Amino acid sequence: MPTGAFHESVNLAAVRRLPVVFFCENNGYSEFSHAADQHPAPISRRAAGYGIPFLGVAGNDVTAVSDGLAIVFEKVRGGGGPYLVEARTLRGRGHYEGDDQKYRAATDTETLTSDDPLRVARLLLLDRGVGAAEVDAIEREAERIVDDAEAFARAARGPEPASAAEYVYTPRRRPAEIPRTAAVDAGDPPSSGSRILRQAMRDALADDPAVFLAGIDVAGGNVFGLTRGLAHDFPGRVLDTPISETAIMGLGVGTAMAGLRPVVELMYEDFLGVCFDQIINQAAKLRFMTGGAVTVPLVIRTQFGSGRSSGSQHSQSLETLFAQIPGLTVVMPSSGPDMYGLLRTAIEDDNPVVFIENRLSYEKKWQMPAPDHRVPLGRARHRPTRRRRHAGQLVPDGRRRAGRGGCHGRPGHRRGGDRSTHDPPARSRDRARVGPPHTPIGRGPRGGRRLRSGC
Repeated sequence: MPTGAFHESVNLAAVRRLPVVFFCENNGYSEFSHAADQHPAPISRRAAGYGIPFLGVAGNDVTAVSDGLAIVFEKVRGGGGPYLVEARTLRGRGHYEGDDQKYRAATDTETLTSDDPLRVARLLLLDRGVGAAEVDAIEREAERIVDDAEAFARAARGPEPASAAEYVYTPRRRPAEIPRTAAVDAGDPPSSGSRILRQAMRDALADDPAVFLAGIDVAGGNVFGLTRGLAHDFPGRVLDTPISETAIMGLGVGTAMAGLRPVVELMYEDFLGVCFDQIINQAAKLRFMTGGAVTVPLVIRTQFGSGRSSGSQHSQSLETLFAQIPGLTVVMPSSGPDMYGLLRTAIEDDNPVVFIENRLSYEKKWQMPAPDHRVPLGRARHRPTRRRRHAGQLVPDGRRRAGRGGCHGRPGHRRGGDRSTHDPPARSRDRARVGPPHTPIGRGPRGGRRLRSGC
């Protein structure tokens, strides 16, 4: 209950009046401490602080819980907004197997037998006229089911080592199945990178009703104006959120699991550290942890880079941190067509994708790609060379440097077979993509991983 994720989630649900029931099973302990020592205010008062209703029920009595939640569900489903429910119960065992529970007083366990939920349920059934023999038969059947499950697990073979990577990623469409068109009309005036990204989101919203945008100030266009006008054109599908990074990510993960295709935005890549748990322990792991039963088609848009007088906490390049996480795909476009094609492909993909934009590319100019333009994920252009590897904005920067003085101070040097450094940067070789970590893009001359070959 004291975690930031809980408070951010309740606040977000209250602001958006989401149909959510927050159910707290309160056994009186927080791991190895008494709950009263960890929470200065009772749960009921916290609900009032968020402006949502509260209900307390006897958690040991299954009928009390069922009857109470029936009322709550009716109100929530009727549009009443979120509800906080506290089920007061007991802790029958320690926090983990083998916990000696030295932190508990002997008197804490005196009511475990009399207040045990199974005993309470048995007495209730007997009081309502159910025969003792029938109750005994129900208990024996429940024990048999548990014993059979345990026996099955003990007899099962352990997983094969070769299966370790199964369910880490949802299978992707083959690159050949993704259409690719260069531009609508080469004669059209060039468009800025920000306009190209906005058009990619606009086309995705128009093509698929499951797509929606969420983030801080996205309805107003965000600080860089990338989503300007989309809230007007797609009512109810461009959602402003509180400044709550963990709740934003949790919203994205949950709605993706439910079958939607959220595109959530965090204004700066530096802020992703605030919600690491939702990204690397939830979004990246859920398909694997459920044996493929769950997919998380989530896109996390963010931007990075120096050059705009931003401080050190707003200018970092942290893409390699996420590239090491199995289950995530990290994308860094370096040209306008790749911004459009990679973002459209990421939104249509069934895996969580961290889409990182360089803010200096927002006002650069390229031809607007056609609506069917796509760039496949999972591939990057690289060449066996001893020169440095660049990604994102460094790709066009490296090409300009080569045109002025060559790579590594060698005037006029260019790679064999490469196009002129003055070619339009909308070519696919400017594309950069990082990860996944178990499929290295390439190896440098000393065995180090490279992100993308360049000057």
